[in-house]
Order: sequence, then C-alpha cells, then structure tokens
Amino acid sequence: EDCAEVIGRRWGRGTFSEPGTDAHGRAYREVGQPATMAGKDKVFAVERRGGYPWAEGAFNRNDETPLPTPLRHDGTPATVTVPIADLVGREQEDVAGVVLRAVLFGAREGDCIDAVLNGVVLSLAEQDAEWKDPQILSPAPQPISGGSGEYAVDPEQKLLRLDFAVPLALCRAGENQAEVSVRDRAPYVCDEIVLEKLEVHLTYR
Repeated sequence: EDCAEVIGRRWGRGTFSEPGTDAHGRAYREVGQPATMAGKDKVFAVERRGGYPWAEGAFNRNDETPLPTPLRHDGTPATVTVPIADLVGREQEDVAGVVLRAVLFGAREGDCIDAVLNGVVLSLAEQDAEWKDPQILSPAPQPISGGSGEYAVDPEQKLLRLDFAVPLALCRAGENQAEVSVRDRAPYVCDEIVLEKLEVHLTYR
C-alpha cells in the first residue's frame, strides 16, 4: 500500500491532493511502497529543534529533539541516535558508500573534531570550512514554528562541514549511536562549537 494513501486516509486528502513544488510536496508525490525506495540514495538525519515551518501552534513544536547541541571543550562527546532504515550493515555491491556528515557552527578550520559510530572511530574524508546552510540561523535563534519553509542563504555564513567515511559493516538497521567530540582547537580560538546537524548519507551505485 502506498504511503501517500495512508497519509490521505489518516490526515485527509485535501491537505495532500495538490502537493506543492517544494521538498515536502515532492516527497508526497514520490513516496510509495518500501520497494519503491530500494536502491535510491538517502539521507538519514537527526531531528533538529526549530519547529515545523509549514505549521503553527503548540502541537508543532519539537523542543525535545537532540540538535543543535554544544560540544564541550574537555573532549566529552555529544551522543545522539541516528536512525537508518536501509539494510546496509553488510558488504553490498550496490552500495557505493556511507558518510556521516556533521555540520558545526563556531568551529574553524584547524579545529580537530572526532566522530564515532557504534563504538568505532571514523576517519575524516572531507571538510569544508566555508559551508553554508540556509536552515541554520545561528547565532540568531531558530524560530519555534511557522513560516514558509523557504530560507535564504547568508553569503557571510561560515559553517564547518565534516564528512566521515563509514564502513558498511558498522551500519545497523534502526538506531545507531553516534558520538561527536572536540579533540583540539585551533590556536587562539575559544568560541563555543555547536553541533547543528548530523546526518548519514547513503549512496547507491
């Protein structure tokens, strides 16, 4: 049974009868049976606070979600749960790679950040000290809820994006425990580092 049919019955077809052209509308148009999603690239994200931009009111708040969270300077890791839906915990020929992506505010190139997934230290594969993300508004506060969901890119924004290579054998279907910690700071830098986003990117051939 298509997920769109389930959504329509549970919440009313009027809401989803004419989905928009944004990411949410596209998801409603393309979602289907689990087999429909098999073999497609996916991003499994840890939920961030900030509410849901397309809705208003107390029921659309998500104040208890784990991100964003500050990283302690003494090396104590921030531990969060990353959900993974695909069965990738074994060597599969159709899986091209898995990356754990951390996006940080307040970090600088030269800061040493460690990442661990399910108890195994990951190696840093790529970093970008000029990363921009219109969904991250730090140091301004994140809106609780409401708004159009359309965000403008701040050309002056500088986030640190870190991509860590993940061996396939580490991935579990369901909950995966990730740890992110500060090992060392760049000289003369003492700003607070905030873990804004943590995602698992799964790429198929």
